[in-house]
Order: sequence, then structure tokens, then C-alpha cells
Amino acid sequence: MSAQPQQEINIVCNRRVLRHTFEDDRLIMQREGTWSTSLESVEHLNEVNLGHLFKPGEYHMTMGLRKFDERNWLTMSDNCHPEHRLRAELLTESKSKVLQCPPESESACLEALEVVLDFLTKTWPDVFERFGANNKFVNNKFVRNNKTGEEFHLDAEPPLEVAARLVIEDLNVLKESDEGYVLAASATCFPVVWSLEEKIGWPITRLHESVPGWEEKIGNYTTPILFHPHPFPISATTSLSACDLVIRHERQTFRRLPKSNAILFTVRTYMDRLVDLSKEDSANFAAAVRAWPDNVASYKGRDFWGPAALNYYDEKTKER
Repeated sequence: MSAQPQQEINIVCNRRVLRHTFEDDRLIMQREGTWSTSLESVEHLNEVNLGHLFKPGEYHMTMGLRKFDERNWLTMSDNCHPEHRLRAELLTESKSKVLQCPPESESACLEALEVVLDFLTKTWPDVFERFGANNKFVNNKFVRNNKTGEEFHLDAEPPLEVAARLVIEDLNVLKESDEGYVLAASATCFPVVWSLEEKIGWPITRLHESVPGWEEKIGNYTTPILFHPHPFPISATTSLSACDLVIRHERQTFRRLPKSNAILFTVRTYMDRLVDLSKEDSANFAAAVRAWPDNVASYKGRDFWGPAALNYYDEKTKER
């Protein structure tokens, strides 16, 4: 098992989401003015040490993989209820936009649910209880979340949907094909300017065609990585101040499913206001942004939000 604390810098705005959608037909991950309650701040991630968020110096695209303690695979904290409620709402009201489970992926999705249930019931037995699992004569097999009071019937509901309603990570099932790994099934509530309905079944390499440096640096690796497959929207015209800018972080994990040989790829999303970064992270952020090559800077929209972010850092530095 390995984890990737995503070091990619993505800027959004609390008045309107800049990276996530500028297209009306795309699912808006963040609702206007709600970013601070729908996604947990990275400062509350006590379960796992992500390390420093930004690395100064010359820009290098790397996978950033490392092994980690299995006890820290999935995360839970006391202040994730707003995010949980938003996920439940999206899975109910916009299911086809956030959940895609083609029939050919069913066995892998079932295995993914079993792995998730095993982890949750062993790690937080007071919160998650499973009933009827070991009794073949019991038809009503279900899992209960004692924290929320929710119950999910395991034989009546799509397995990946049940798993997605139990956790606060987005869940992706990746399977090998003649074209390499493909996105076989997914429960993705918080995408970054991409449509799950459109991309389901796509090879990983196709999802990353527009990412600068992907093919040269990462494309030949067999380990699949999914991140920001669309450039910054060129239609962004709103003027910004530093207080408008929010930084999105992702914690990604990859876990092999032994029966199906698929990979369960999880993504936990965090949001931090730029003005709340620590002194060290602020300095590293500014250095990293200034070190981007032109193609990366264009892809990430630095010309749009960069002046507000970097001017804020420079002014704060003068005050110290």
C-alpha cells in the first residue's frame, strides 16, 4: 500500500470556484460561499502527517509515493460532518454525476466494499457495526454508522455507493486493460473540472493528456495516478484579493484488491485559505509558484491568481 500526499497547488475562490467549474454542465464541487464548512482544513488531519505542503526550489513532476501504516489508510475526525452531509446529498440528488459503476466492474466494487467495511469495523468498532455478515441464513445484511444513525443494506444497494456513503474519501476502481489502467468505476463527489459521466472507462493516460510534463515524466510508470486533468479555465475574469484564494490539497492512496487484481484509489480533499498558511508554508508556496515553468504556470492559471497571492506574500514579508 502506498500514499501520495498531493503537492499540486490548486487555487479556488470563496466567491466562486475557479478551478472546479466554469461550465454549467459540470458538477460544482464547492457551492458559492460554503468552502469553509464543506471540506475539512488540512490542519485537522491528525491521523496522518502530510509534511510540508509545498516544496521550494526547481519544479519537478514526481509521483511522490511512499508506503504507510495500514492503520492510517482511511481517515475520520470529529469535524467531518458537513462534508459527510454534502457527500450524502450529492449521492442522492446527483447520483449519475458522482457515481458510475458499470456492470463489468461489479466484482471489483464488491471487493472494494469488503475491504472498506473490514477496515472501518476494525478501526472504529464503536462507530461502524456490521450485521449478518457471517450468517448465510440471514437475508438482511447491513452496516450501521452509529455516529450518524445511517444503515445501509449490503445486498440491496450498489456496493461502491455504500462504501462512498461510509467514508469521506472519493473512491476509484482502476482495472488493467490493453490500454493500461482504466477508470472502471468511481464515486467522485469532489472532481476538479472533469465530468465522471464523460470520463468513466477512460485509460489513465488519456485522462492526463493535457497535464504538462505528464507523458515525459510520469506516463511510462505502471502505477496509476489521477489528478487535475484539465487546465485552468481561460474564461476566468474576476479580479481577486488574497482573501479570496483557497488552496486545495489531496491525500491519495492506492491499494491492490487481491481477488480482482484491481486497484482501489482513494482521494481525500482538504481546503485551506491562503491567508491562513503558516510562515514556512507561505514562503515555500511563493517559491514554488515562482519556480514553475511557463507551461505549468499557464496550466495552473498563475497569471490570473498569481499577482494577488504573491503580492500578499511579499507585503507580509516586508512587515516582519
